[in-house]
Order: sequence, then C-alpha cells, then structure tokens
Amino acid sequence: MSPARPVSCRCVLLLLLPLVVSGCAGEKPSWVDRNQQVIDEHKITGRTRDLPSVSVPTVLADGEPVERARLPVITIAPGVTATLGWGRGALVERVDMQANATYPAQTLNEELFIIVQDGSATIDVGGKTADLTKDHAVYLQPGVVRSMTAGANGMRAFEIYSPVRLDHLAMAGQSTAGVSATFPDQGVTPSLQPGVVVDLNDIQWTPLTDPVPGRGYRRSTTHSRLLWGRNAQISLVRIDPQSEIALHIHPEDQLTTTVRGTIEQGVMDRTYPESGTAGHILFLPGGICTRAKRAMWAWISSMSSGPCGRIMSSAPGSNRRSTNRSLRREQRRRNWLRGSRSPRGRRG
Repeated sequence: MSPARPVSCRCVLLLLLPLVVSGCAGEKPSWVDRNQQVIDEHKITGRTRDLPSVSVPTVLADGEPVERARLPVITIAPGVTATLGWGRGALVERVDMQANATYPAQTLNEELFIIVQDGSATIDVGGKTADLTKDHAVYLQPGVVRSMTAGANGMRAFEIYSPVRLDHLAMAGQSTAGVSATFPDQGVTPSLQPGVVVDLNDIQWTPLTDPVPGRGYRRSTTHSRLLWGRNAQISLVRIDPQSEIALHIHPEDQLTTTVRGTIEQGVMDRTYPESGTAGHILFLPGGICTRAKRAMWAWISSMSSGPCGRIMSSAPGSNRRSTNRSLRREQRRRNWLRGSRSPRGRRG
C-alpha cells in the first residue's frame, strides 16, 4: 500500500492483531453500507480469501476503541492478573505479575506468544527453564506445560492465545457454554522455534510501505518486525514522524492495542484518538477500511491470529539492509540530540 500525505504526529507504540477468522453468517453489520461508500470514494482494493467461520462471545464493538480500564480483568493466581481483549480468532491479555509471584503450571490447548513489556521472570516449559526480560518473546504450541515466576521487580507482558482461550473468557464472566473457538490448521510453518526465547531487537525490520518521494532517504516510513505461528501473526510496527498508513482493507479481522504514545486511528470515514496511557484496544472486522495517522516515532506491535496467512513482505523497491542501517543511524542521531548517549551509542 502507498503512504498517504505526511501529517505531524506524536510518539506511539501499538499492538495490532490481524485475526484471520471470519464471523458466522447472519444479519449484515450496521457499518457495511458506510464502509462501501468509503471503498467506492477512495477506490480501495484489497485481497480476498476463504476463511472458516468462528463465533465467540465478544465485548468489543466493531471499529470503536475501548480504554483498558473498561476491559475485563481476571485474577489467575495471587499476584497475577490479566486484562482481556479478544476478537473471534485470538485473545490478547496484558499480564501483570507482582514481585516473585507465580503463574501456576498449565497445559496449553492453544498456541501462545509471550512478549515481555517490562520487568523479568523465569519461565518453565516442559521442565526446561529460561529467563525472560524486557523485549523478549517466546512462542509455545499446544500440549506443552508452562509456568512462570516473576523477578524481584515483577513482570508485565502481553500474551496472545489462538484460538481464543475459553476458560479465561468464562473467568471474565462470558457465557461459553456450547461455544467452539477452534478452526482448521492452515499449514503455516512458524517463524520461531517453539520454546526458544528471542530478543525482539534481533528481528529484522520489514518495510510495509513504499519510500516517500522527496525525502532525503529512500526507505519506507513504516516498518515491522514480524513473528508468526500456525495461527497467530505478530507485527511490531514502527511509523516515522509525520507519516501515516493510508486507507486499506484486508479480509482478516484485526485487533489493535495502543501500548505507548498516541495515534489517530482511522476507521472508515471517522478518526479516533488512541493513547498508550489509556491503553485503547480496537477490534476491526475483516473488510473494514482502516488507516493510522498522526504518528511520531510510532512503534506498532502487530500480533495476528486465526488461520494465519497474512505474512507481510518488503515493499517494492525497498532494501532491508539499508532500511535497518538507516533506522539505526536515525535512532543514534536522536539519542545524541537528546544527550542520552554518544552518536555511536548502542544499536537502535
């Protein structure tokens, strides 16, 4: 997709979750006609694909951001809580663990990504332990037994389950009797080795938009670090200052959570402010028009789930090596201007 006109913006980090699962057949959603008007007006085109139908109880309205404080919170164990947001194909939990708290052992029925936002913990996977710290990620598959013990300063992390974990929805007061959240395996090979902790900073940036004409550097203004499993796809996206992601559509559902900073989230012909302080979460059904604008140093973490297949690739004409070098140089320059470290400081 091509970038839209530049816009001044502010710092942001988002977690997006493209859900590759369709809803069950039924009455036409209220937004369909308005969405079609936007598609016709802007001549928007997108991919199509056949998706299995999945139906789970939901608390998020289509295309309307919700602050974290309004989301369900469950207590998993003493000192371990989780704030829940979910679509039809995946569940995103922000897990908060107090110092030295223990997440009890569980046998997974879903695939799981853990992405550490702050703090530290020791994770046990099938009797093997590993340390987790900020910016670490680990991918786990169904059938494994995992437990965690937080470090001295506790831990905050995002956990992404796919399919949706129904027992946690029940703990959040949702009726799950007779609900089946499963869907067929899509035959996708995961990008990460199960049970192996990785540093997100070691995952290469992938350009998502074409380079902007007239700028002093030839690279995309939007980049992503991509992870994916059999069902879930995670995309950690970075948006340059005064840039935006243009209107686009795709057949997969998308769930976005603002983690840090602020952004203007476009949904069809409307715009909503979102912030990391409020922790907005937004459910976007497949086929709905969306865009992101007014981002400054926007870091968008995308997590996708459902029958995965939306694997993004480099934008046409872009060069990944030069992109990563350019981003590191830009980060070092900004760090130096802030006086936090020398121009040749650690890798950005």
